Amino acid sequence: MAEQYLGDLNVTYVAVALKDVMKERLRQYEKYGLQADLSWGEHIAILGEEFGEACQALMGLMQLDSVKETDCDDPEMELIHVAAVAVKMVELLRLKKEGRL
Repeated sequence: MAEQYLGDLNVTYVAVALKDVMKERLRQYEKYGLQADLSWGEHIAILGEEFGEACQALMGLMQLDSVKETDCDDPEMELIHVAAVAVKMVELLRLKKEGRL
């Protein structure tokens, strides 16, 4: 696929990233379901945990060592996890707003 740009925005990278987020969101749904029964605090905790893993993975790019053991060595994948959890939260907000939950 040839790269496409809108100004200096690489639209191709955006499209691929969003596709990856969708695949991860579907994987999470298959594994955990919608999780509509969780509290907002629990959703925030899940998002926070994923964000923490993304931060740990990014530390390697900055030549920093984590203060705790981690297997988070792929910053791109960890950020995709963060985005997928955030998308789930948006889904739940919209479903609740529409009265479907």
